[in-house]
Amino acid sequence: MEEAQNAPTPCTIYTVFINGDFITNEVLTEKKLVMYLEQYAK
Repeated sequence: MEEAQNAPTPCTIYTVFINGDFITNEVLTEKKLVMYLEQYAK
């Protein structure tokens, strides 16, 4: 319970982080995932 209360995002079912940064909690299409990876991946 405590882990859920301390989660870095309110949506704990599906959340995308890249390099520790919150990106989205939207379920992504392949095209959108590639876009985020190209934009944020270092």
